[in-house]
Amino acid sequence: MYERTVMQSNDTNQLVRLQANNIRSAAESIHAAFVDYPLCRHLQQKSNAKKKTLIPFFEYILYICVRNGLVVATSSHLEAVAGWLPYDQHTITAWKVLRSVPFKTLLGTFKIARKIKAVGNAIDDAHHRLAPCRHWYLNIIGVRPECQKKGHATRLIKAVLADLDEKRLPCYVDTLDPKNIPVYEHFGFRVLEQISITETNLMLTAMLRKTP
Repeated sequence: MYERTVMQSNDTNQLVRLQANNIRSAAESIHAAFVDYPLCRHLQQKSNAKKKTLIPFFEYILYICVRNGLVVATSSHLEAVAGWLPYDQHTITAWKVLRSVPFKTLLGTFKIARKIKAVGNAIDDAHHRLAPCRHWYLNIIGVRPECQKKGHATRLIKAVLADLDEKRLPCYVDTLDPKNIPVYEHFGFRVLEQISITETNLMLTAMLRKTP
């Protein structure tokens, strides 16, 4: 069985590990952080949806991470939230979705899921191809706009990376926003490949942080 244990160092003990009952509030924090993220703009253009209809989409992601990996926040105020998955859990199967995500959230994401299928396939294909090694995946991270540039993202990322370094496990991340690339490079991630996603104006950047 692949080792999924993290959150054992002094650094990670300063974070709040979230459970399923925290997911709605955590998704609202992620949503606030992602208002201008390229994928969100793409979804709104494709579906002509109001911004708040994307909250179930973030709930979906976080439920997957809570059930199969790890979701942490800087405090109970949820200024910043991050969801992580181990290598053997990042592929989203139908069984995993049914086991992890409440039916109400699934209903809320049904229309969005059809619009995002090509993007999701591109993300999954790149992940499998570029990072076949054992690793953890930084699936999502967001900091509420009023809390940005105050060190919250640094606390979330550095703490978990410290645990991964102890276990000699690399970390994979991808982003659709080029502004995020230098941020991740600051934490030791390096660009593996940049991929133009078919039938969209989105560019996926895949990055990997090797163990020291």
